[in-house]
Amino acid sequence: MKRKNILFNLVLALVGSLVFTACPGGTTPPPVRTLVYPANKIMQTNTVTVEFLTYNPSTGGGNLHPARIQVGPNTDREPNVGISGDMSGGLGEQWQAAVWIASLQASFAVGRDLTDYAVLVRGKGYIDGPSAGALFTAGIMAAMMGIPSRTDVTMTGTVNPDGTVGPVGGIPNKFKAALAAGKKVLGYPIGQRFAMDYQTKQLVDLQALAMQRGARAVEISSIYDAFQLLTGKPFPRPAIVSETEMALDQTMTFLLRKKAAKWNDIYTKYKNKFPAARLDTVPGAVQRFSVGNQFMTKAVEFLREGSIASAYDFAQRGASHSFTSYWYGFFHKFLYITKGKYALLGTVLKKLLLDPVFADIDKGLKFLRKAQPVTVSDLMALIASYEQMVAALSYAVDAQQTSQTAQRIIQNAIALVKKKVPVNAILSAIYSSLKASSYRVGLATVKVEKASDFISFKSTRSNRMIIEPTRLRQVNKIFLGAAQANLKYMDSVLTRSVAKSANKTVESVQKTFMSKYNNYLQAFYSLKIPENYFRKQWGENDPGTLYSQIAGAMGSYFNSSMFLMKYYSLSIRRSRVTGNIEAVKMQKALVNMLKHAEYNSRMYAALAKNAVGEIPATAKIFYNIGLSMKEMETALKIK
Repeated sequence: MKRKNILFNLVLALVGSLVFTACPGGTTPPPVRTLVYPANKIMQTNTVTVEFLTYNPSTGGGNLHPARIQVGPNTDREPNVGISGDMSGGLGEQWQAAVWIASLQASFAVGRDLTDYAVLVRGKGYIDGPSAGALFTAGIMAAMMGIPSRTDVTMTGTVNPDGTVGPVGGIPNKFKAALAAGKKVLGYPIGQRFAMDYQTKQLVDLQALAMQRGARAVEISSIYDAFQLLTGKPFPRPAIVSETEMALDQTMTFLLRKKAAKWNDIYTKYKNKFPAARLDTVPGAVQRFSVGNQFMTKAVEFLREGSIASAYDFAQRGASHSFTSYWYGFFHKFLYITKGKYALLGTVLKKLLLDPVFADIDKGLKFLRKAQPVTVSDLMALIASYEQMVAALSYAVDAQQTSQTAQRIIQNAIALVKKKVPVNAILSAIYSSLKASSYRVGLATVKVEKASDFISFKSTRSNRMIIEPTRLRQVNKIFLGAAQANLKYMDSVLTRSVAKSANKTVESVQKTFMSKYNNYLQAFYSLKIPENYFRKQWGENDPGTLYSQIAGAMGSYFNSSMFLMKYYSLSIRRSRVTGNIEAVKMQKALVNMLKHAEYNSRMYAALAKNAVGEIPATAKIFYNIGLSMKEMETALKIK
């Protein structure tokens, strides 16, 4: 599906083929042609030079480093992002990951595929860190659109997967170095005007610091702000659809009410089974079930006020919690009754949950593989359903592996005791593994049920389409490249930093994250499952394989973005008792993200409408769910 010009809907002159560099000595770039969205096809390599900021912990000061960004036409139609340096091993992993994410975000911003461009970013010296992400994104956008950069401007800030600018450290120290080098305009991330000086350990007003040196400090909230700061030109974002156009039609409203009633039946079933099985005395089970009850109560409120999409979403949340709470209580009680007969518990887990969910997944995948989408709505519903099935299989595979781990510990218990491993530690390891397995197989079961919902989320008036196999494979590579880049970025800025600060191996931190955080698990598994399962069983070029890979990449990108947002960009703090989010350090950044998300939803809806003649039903459903969530508790605002 060829993306059309959203804003002007006419053919404009191609950007001139001049190779340019940053304007020497001036504070204002020379006149350039009018910017358009999407960007015109690039015809010749453009070069932009920027200077990014770093903090040097050994000296306590900041440094400026030049980076040369070259963007030209790409002939091989696959992602082509190159990174080069003047020192072997000089450019660290975080720096390289930031370049990949910057390239990806820049292509999103200018409205063209990343595969349209050959990107090369050259750095000098031994440097690392992601804090040049916003500057690199703006610089790559400028090169993609044929716009020179200003030489008196620099900035610091990471780039988030949603296009907002994320937090960094040592800003006063970096800014002092920039001011000493003659920079007149300095950009800093939203919500960080008062930042810690790592030398003096005092908070510094960045705007006052810049003003004292005859410069100005500017808060930047997104890559579009960064672009305007770097080039002096506002970015031509496409028009957005109205809120009215995002409303659900009567057919979809009826379907969502029907699906919400189904989830209510599931909730009621386990609500009745809960006391009948006397699980209301099991520690933790009642508390878990009460969360499901709260979701279901809210679903009823949404239904009464006519917020049907949110009523559906909260009904399935309520039912999901009731289901997982029931099985949580069941296995706790079973453990007590059997007086620690873990092997029997593992067998029951396999027969009651693992075997049935794998059978349901297999049945669902066979159904999806037979699907032959002939309309836009068919395609979107199919990929949404595949995304849920990939997630279901991810949870089920992890549950199976975790259960097998418990079985191995059981089989080797005597040998472990002989090695003087404390008995309590052995029992705790077995118990924790079985508990985690039962929880995640419950999540897998819920995902299968959601997949059966999503395949039905279609518009009855959708436009017919022809899917070209070559384009499908190309889109597949773009999605996979985006997800892999985001995954690498997540691990470089979070996992490795935690491992370093805790003096642990990266592998051990990854294992801990995988067991504790569903977002982290799904970020990895959603990419691996299509490769290890669908590609091997169905073949590399089978449409079902390609759909599953696109869906898995979507799921991975979403989950790695969620993990980054929570624990890096927003710096959330969870309760040690309940696990709930207690506080968000970067509160202003969260408000900015919510505003940015709503705008982006309607912008991409406009792009879809222009390209294929309609706004997909799934986009409308989740937009309306998001409108409700953004007014609720912090965890839901983030989601």
